[in-house]
Amino acid sequence: MKNFAISTMSLFVISLILVSCGGTDDSENIANAFAKEECEREENTFWNGSECFNPCKYNPCGSHGICKATGAETYECICEDNYFSNGSRCQNPCDPNPCGHGSCKSTSAENYKCICDDNYFSNDTKCINPCEDNPCGSYSTCKSTGVETYNCICEDNYFSNGTECVNPCDNNPCDSKSDCIPKGVDTYECECENGLFWNGKDCDSTPPCDERNQTPCWDTTTFYMWSSRSPQNLTWNSANSYCNNLTEGGYSDWKLPTLAYIESFYNTTNLNIDKKSVWWSSDKECKSVEKHFALFFNSSWRVCNSYSDCSGCVYNYDDSTNSVRCVRW
Repeated sequence: MKNFAISTMSLFVISLILVSCGGTDDSENIANAFAKEECEREENTFWNGSECFNPCKYNPCGSHGICKATGAETYECICEDNYFSNGSRCQNPCDPNPCGHGSCKSTSAENYKCICDDNYFSNDTKCINPCEDNPCGSYSTCKSTGVETYNCICEDNYFSNGTECVNPCDNNPCDSKSDCIPKGVDTYECECENGLFWNGKDCDSTPPCDERNQTPCWDTTTFYMWSSRSPQNLTWNSANSYCNNLTEGGYSDWKLPTLAYIESFYNTTNLNIDKKSVWWSSDKECKSVEKHFALFFNSSWRVCNSYSDCSGCVYNYDDSTNSVRCVRW
């Protein structure tokens, strides 16, 4: 204050001398010089040529920063933690929190990263959980694995098809005499009531073919029904007549099987019933097939288990007799 008083007095004395000596009236310049000197003594104030100005007067940096004047019209913002200057004020892109289900960490005046809650994932702008709309349906629990990916943890008897949990038995594909047992997304088994058997289409009193039964049976692989073996061996002509006139299991549309039907019967993986028998076939051509049995011709086919069971293609079909099993489909 002492120096300021001396300086002010000096200016006043100089002014008087100039006036008394007849010098030019420079009182305006003297006043400006005096005002400039006084202005520059105040913090954050600068002389702009005509007046004293403080660019930080109204705190342009905002409530999260301190304004530091660098010129009559320029300043810099010293921002709080997590706040950054955008050139004119302090701002935090996390205020308010754009991430939603997670915390926001600012990295610049306009950029941030999301630290998401469990089961939420950042898509670079906010935290996302693809399970929020329950895409798995009402029979599962959804477990998010990414912004757009998830796993469906299905309830018992329900299976994920990649987008939701399904049960192939929901629409009861079995008939009224059976229970549907789900096995996969689109696979199931029909468990029939006691005394009935699933023939591949519905519950039937005719059992599936296996090693233990010689009664009429369903081949559940091909859905052909096979009759019991004829009570006695027959000639080929008699075999045709036997099948055409057979009524068994409530059916009367039996036929002597073609070679293809007999071969399918023998090729069924789990079917070993009656394979040691020689059967007549309705086909009329000569050929050999190596499938643990041989096929020979003499006006009709018959099936042999090995070459030794038959004697080439010369066979007396008029007199010779073989087993007969009829088929229907």
